[in-house]
Amino acid sequence: MRGHHDLEPIGRDLDALLERLGIPTSLDLAELVEDWEELAGEPFAGAEPVGLKDGELVVQVKDGVAASLLRYRVGPLLDRLRSHFGDEAIDRIKIRVGNRKKGL
Repeated sequence: MRGHHDLEPIGRDLDALLERLGIPTSLDLAELVEDWEELAGEPFAGAEPVGLKDGELVVQVKDGVAASLLRYRVGPLLDRLRSHFGDEAIDRIKIRVGNRKKGL
């Protein structure tokens, strides 16, 4: 029987594996939410990241006018986020209208 002293932490190895697979770690997600305004820049600073699944980041705005304007600016946002988090972390961005609370 193995004792607790035989256990090894897997966090460091798990983060390395997730990084190799292009999957953001929980720290990356926390950073994305907490530093959104700085990472996204204008005009996305007023939007909110509300979901990330299978490489698709869902960004929520309050109204259809904002959504229409931002849809044409997704390319530069994707470039900034890829530059910060890596090319494989986010491969597309969806703009959604709604008023859900912030948080992934």
